[in-house]
Amino acid sequence: MTQNLTIDDLAKLHNESYSTVSAYYSGLTDSMREIRKKVLSFVLEGKEQGVVSIGPKSVRGPSLSPLPKDSRILDVGCALGDNLALMSQEGFNKLTGIDIAHGMIEEAQKRFSAEWICEDFMQHNSSEKYDLVFAQALIHLFPKKMVKEVFLRLFSLSNKRVYFSTTIHELASEGIEPKGEVQRYRSRYTLPEILALAQELLTDDPNLSFHYLFLTDHLGKFWINGVFERQDIQKIYQKDGVLLYKQLVNPEIVHRASSEIDSLRTTKPTPGTYLRYDGEKTFDRVENFLPFCSEGLRHILQNTRVDRIIKALLGEEAVLLKDKINYKMPGMGAFIPHQDAAAGWDQYGDTLLSFCFSFDQSTEENGALYFTCGEHTKGLLSPIKTALSEAVIKTLHWIQVFTNPGDALFFDSYTPHYSEDNQSAKQRRMAFLTYHARKFGDHRTVFFEAKRNRQPPMDERAFDANMVRDSFGKLIYKE
Repeated sequence: MTQNLTIDDLAKLHNESYSTVSAYYSGLTDSMREIRKKVLSFVLEGKEQGVVSIGPKSVRGPSLSPLPKDSRILDVGCALGDNLALMSQEGFNKLTGIDIAHGMIEEAQKRFSAEWICEDFMQHNSSEKYDLVFAQALIHLFPKKMVKEVFLRLFSLSNKRVYFSTTIHELASEGIEPKGEVQRYRSRYTLPEILALAQELLTDDPNLSFHYLFLTDHLGKFWINGVFERQDIQKIYQKDGVLLYKQLVNPEIVHRASSEIDSLRTTKPTPGTYLRYDGEKTFDRVENFLPFCSEGLRHILQNTRVDRIIKALLGEEAVLLKDKINYKMPGMGAFIPHQDAAAGWDQYGDTLLSFCFSFDQSTEENGALYFTCGEHTKGLLSPIKTALSEAVIKTLHWIQVFTNPGDALFFDSYTPHYSEDNQSAKQRRMAFLTYHARKFGDHRTVFFEAKRNRQPPMDERAFDANMVRDSFGKLIYKE
């Protein structure tokens, strides 16, 4: 029976049930006050202690910024308005509460002045979107097969931020059950269920990020408090020339690919397949590896979410030009400040983007990348095929970006960047996949044929007098 419930059935059930239990919720006003304050510190102020973030963000600032006091806020399933009352005390005054239970709304109206709506939020139409849609203890009142529809409805009401919470359980379950003297629908979620749902929503919309915090209430219940933040990632990318994406891939999945990544470095390839290169002192990278790696590794780097992010950043379909893994081994030197566009990639299109993926944690000690923001709009800052001059470097403001396994960076080919020496005892491995707009054609095969001829890989190289090291330390044939 419960599997056949409709939205209208649930609306009727919850209206009848929750209209009769306002006294129970009145008793929670004081006991829940402290946890409500912690939630609001996270949701309204962007406090990040203990918060896990997944998704896109600027390299310049925090994952969640504080909401302005004039933000329009909708509390969905507001009950007696306890959360809105605390928001009002914090100086927020554009507050709306919506609840399907008339008994709840009638009691809330007696407490303080706000806009109160007695309606099913799934049917609510607003001429304006809200800056925050607040949905505490809501999603578990719906069957799991409906929960994505519930989130999409919440997103449709918000232009920026959506908050939800639910209890986390060891065993999953759902169905109609008693709450005191009334009946309600209750879905119990495990943490993997919630995180899988969040990942699905992030894949669907590349402009979403997800941030979550665990809190335990006065009864010992374990709650996940989640915030979905919508931002225009193309706007950030166009302004900064670089975008950070936290936990693009689960770190456990990345760890499982570690041995294959090392094998690409240590195994001599079949001639004509992937290319291995050394620098002046040590091995440093493999290129053109994607056609010859496992499906698992390929899926880490080439998947629906990555495709949608790149399309959102460029504003059009893209095609892969080149791929490589940089192995920054212990003791390996710095990679000097440069722009990728100085390599002469303009022949493959005027819109190029590199997707950088972290297989290891990058730190100050092992040479995490530095970027500048906004300089990509100024064109080439050095002559073609040369690094940036000291005079130019001194004028730039550099931001070091630390990453964890599974994190990614997307940056413009004109964005200056560099890395320092690896002074740690561990390697720092990163993949770089460079894309250009599809409208310029597919040049991948031509690119690697030309590279193999001009810059032979270490396994196919025959030294002769025509080979020299360029300004980046790479062995090439004289032009």
